[in-house]
Amino acid sequence: MAYELRSLRRQKVKYDHANTNTPLVYQLFVDGVKVTPTSATITIYGPGDDVDSATPLVNGAAMTVSGTLMEYSVDTTTEASWPIDTGYKAIIVVTYSATTYPTIVVFDVVRYILRQTLGRDQLVDRDDAILSGEHAEGADFEGLINAAYDELQIFLEAKAIDSGYVIENMILDHGKLSTCVRLYVLEMYFREKENEDKADHYKERFDVIWSAFLSSVRFDGSQGGDEDDQDQTRIRFTRLVT
Repeated sequence: MAYELRSLRRQKVKYDHANTNTPLVYQLFVDGVKVTPTSATITIYGPGDDVDSATPLVNGAAMTVSGTLMEYSVDTTTEASWPIDTGYKAIIVVTYSATTYPTIVVFDVVRYILRQTLGRDQLVDRDDAILSGEHAEGADFEGLINAAYDELQIFLEAKAIDSGYVIENMILDHGKLSTCVRLYVLEMYFREKENEDKADHYKERFDVIWSAFLSSVRFDGSQGGDEDDQDQTRIRFTRLVT
């Protein structure tokens, strides 16, 4: 079975790395249904490059097609060509059923990739009421956890990009983030199961813990692994939907 692309959040590749284990991944949907492509190519431009006149960093390279997924490992070991930055543009052209489908995927080159440290066991540790629970006919809650990270990354990146940083500059302690995500997932789960009392309880707990987490965030300005930029404005969180 081909790898299933679950997350929607903006993709990242590592700086000075062959990225064989962190490729760009794309999945084509036609009329809302994922399809199996015949082939795909990728052309990549640097941040701010004019696609009509600039020389691409990668020009029409073939992507690896596996089932419905297309992958390409971006080799960033030529550091001068691939500096740590946001807004690299990948123009992907997919061929399916004798028709081509072009699209643009925006990604970042970063020193650190955000890794999830949350799974079903950690959810059970917080609330054993989900021991016999399922989401989308599965007991691992993978889809729900990924969906939670997708949503929270938007809140985080909105501030990070506004400050000229990428998300990896500001989160070194992934355990703290995952503690927040756990509460967010539990709220989503119990809301889905129409247990409004429990959902409201986890909403209140999440808002408190999320605010505490954001007040402690520091930036790693040099991406050297240290929380070295202590003077950045703290991130503020406003729940958009109540």
